[in-house]
This record gives sequence, C-alpha cells and structure tokens, in this order.
Amino acid sequence: MALVQQVFMTKSTSRSNISVLQHNDCCGCKVCGDSCPKSAITFQKDKEGFLYPEVNENCVSCGLCVSVCPELNHGEKSAKVGQEFIGCLDKDVQRRNTGSSGGVFGLLASHLIKEGYTIYGAAFDEKLKLHHAPANTAEELEKLKKSKYIQCDSSGIYKQIKRLLAQGEKVMFVGTPCQCNALKNYIGANNDASIFIVDFACHGVPSQDLFDKCIKYYEAVHHCKVLNYGFRHKSKRYGSPQNYVLTIQKGDKILQKEGKYYEEPFYCGFQKYITLRPSCYRCKWANLDRVGNLTLADFWGIETVTKKWNRSDHPSLVILNSDKGRQLFKEIEQDLESIIATREDAVRVNKSLISPTKKTASREILFDDLIKEPFDVVVKRHLSVKHRWVRDVYYGIPFCVRKLILNIAKKL
Repeated sequence: MALVQQVFMTKSTSRSNISVLQHNDCCGCKVCGDSCPKSAITFQKDKEGFLYPEVNENCVSCGLCVSVCPELNHGEKSAKVGQEFIGCLDKDVQRRNTGSSGGVFGLLASHLIKEGYTIYGAAFDEKLKLHHAPANTAEELEKLKKSKYIQCDSSGIYKQIKRLLAQGEKVMFVGTPCQCNALKNYIGANNDASIFIVDFACHGVPSQDLFDKCIKYYEAVHHCKVLNYGFRHKSKRYGSPQNYVLTIQKGDKILQKEGKYYEEPFYCGFQKYITLRPSCYRCKWANLDRVGNLTLADFWGIETVTKKWNRSDHPSLVILNSDKGRQLFKEIEQDLESIIATREDAVRVNKSLISPTKKTASREILFDDLIKEPFDVVVKRHLSVKHRWVRDVYYGIPFCVRKLILNIAKKL
C-alpha cells in the first residue's frame, strides 16, 4: 500500500493534494490521477470494493489534483436560458433497437462521427471491465451503445481528450454528470468550441468489483463462461423495461440467455439501489443545473404526455441545456419523432433529475454481509427478491392492463 501524504496549505483547512477530500465524498471519476505530473496518485479498493485515490511520497503538493476534482470544484454549467425538454424516438425502429431508449445517442454520435468527431463512451473490454473508449466509425460506435450500470473507469481518458483537442480534433464525451464536470475542469474553458459534452440522468453507480463477483457467481451456478452482458435488453418476451441478455459459452456452444432484472443478482441489486457508491446518495449533480450541452434520460410516464407512445416504446427524454445543444439537436431532428414536454413532465418520474437516490439501511447491511458472509448467502439475502412468482405474474400482464389496474388501485 502506498504511503499517503497529508500536506497542508498554510493558514488553510485544505490540503494541497486530493487527500483533502472526505472518503465518502469521492465520486471515483479518477481525474485527479490524470492531473498529477508526478504519477503520485494511485487507486485502491476500500472494504466495499470501490476505488479511491491514494497519494504517495512522489507528491510535490502542486495542488493540480485539488483544482480539477469535481467534488471540490463544481465549475461552470451549461447555460440554462430557454432549457428545453423533448420526448423523442428514432424513426428507424431497427436502428432504435440498438440503443436502450429512443435511439438518440446513436443518432447524435453517428452524425458527429461524419463531422469528424471522436466519440467517447462506456464500453466493455474482452474481460467485461467497463472503460471509457473512443469510437471513430459506425462499427466502433456499437460497443458504446446501451446503458451499463457500473462505474466506468475513466483513468487516462482526460489526458487523451485534452491531447486530441490540442491537436485540433473534435470530441463528443458521454458520461455521468460528475465525470462530465471532471472533464470540463481538466480541459479548461478554452476548449469549449471543440468538444460536445453529454450527461445523463444518473441514479448512481455500483462497483466493477461487485459486478465481477456476480459474474463469477453466475458462471459457477450455471457452469459456463459469460462473454458479454447487456442491460436494458429490448425483449418482447417480458413486460418489464429492465431485462438482461447474456452471451455465454457452455462447452463448445455460444448461447444467448435472457431474463428479467430480478433474476440476476447484480441487476437486482442495482434496481433496489442498495449497491451504489456512497457519494451517489448525496450527489451534487442530481438537479437540473446540468453540466452537459445536452442531457439524455428515459421518458418514463410518457403516456401521461401523449397517447401515441407508452413506456414499451422506450422513448428518450432529451434536455437541451445550451445553444450548442439546441443546434446539434436540430441537425438530427428530421430523423426523430418528437414531442415538446415541460419541466414538470421530465421530473415527474425522473427523480434523479431533482434529487439523489435515497440511501436505506439495507445498503449498509448488504456491504457488511459482503465482508462477512459467503457470496451465495449475500445473493439470497440481498440480491434477489422474495415471492418472485408475484413479479412473474405481474410482468406477464400486458402493460396497458397493468396501468389500468394501478390507476384503479390509486382511486380506492
């Protein structure tokens, strides 16, 4: 374990390195590591499996890591004059189905690739580790599509992007609001003209460590090798928008396995919101003062705004936060079905746009048990649901009937 320095600025309560940041406030963006000119910052797992910065004896107390940390420097947000809320779907159904929601990210990124942009988004590598990765072609873009409910490793990406911008290249970056804030801090305002930043409505992030444990557990139970994992699988077999699909190898066969979120431990834990990083439960970005030029989200409850769509259509919510965001949206608008929405429509069922995810006592019990108990016990206690048959019956009912039952129940 690296020796942690604790150097204090004169007449200040702040330290001149990232150790000033309280443990539970760290969002895990890793921009501090990219900023260090002496490679004095490494990242170590804590007892819960999340990565945190540690400062070693190479630190020269330059303070760069402190200056770029989004938790310590919120920086400037995108202009909010005339912020617009739009529900939309890609008109091309086949193309839309390559994404998790209405296909807006794919359209935006494809358009910008043609304009010479490099797109940065979250992608699994061959070992199912989630990293920010670049895409310059339609083929490379495919790996960046779809939601991935894990903390994405962004180490090294801030340096890459700043280098590209210095060379006169153009970049689109998609990430959590804290990662977007970190990038803006790192590259500085002089690069605004060459970068397009997209954030999204974020409930919080579980760790890669827990995901790895769940994959290992699945492989042991099912005697297979998991090759790929897909969240938000658009399957007509299930009534839930939260389905998964696994690509597995069993013997010499490659198979696809689909299921509902509560049938797989990692996805089940995420949907319970008990597996998130501590800082996510007090997120500073869970509001409409957005970092990105444009914000993407799911438009749950769309049927309260228009009768032509419902949640099974997987509509996107797009929030235009700046003139730059509005201009780019206009450039792809002809390929979208869209409706104008209001702020009230947007936040009604997108609570992460107005407040952080609420932490419950179950979250602390889960992580205590992860330390003390065998993993199969943890799965049974925390990463599964009771009376699973009730959910099976519920999601077997057509959505329109479920909606009618819920409306009747509210009036009783």
